[in-house]
Amino acid sequence: LKSSATPLISHHDNAQLHRCVLAICLLEDLSQTLYDEFVALSSLFPISTAYDEGQ
Repeated sequence: LKSSATPLISHHDNAQLHRCVLAICLLEDLSQTLYDEFVALSSLFPISTAYDEGQ
């Protein structure tokens, strides 16, 4: 894993994705807890580094 690898998804895009997931949760009448769990997981496994292993 190269820490110097350029993220394919920026922090701004990551925030947009979070809003999309929140909107989907609200649309599907899912709980805020589910979104909170997604945020917690995404902080453990940042999307911006998800593709770095292949480089």
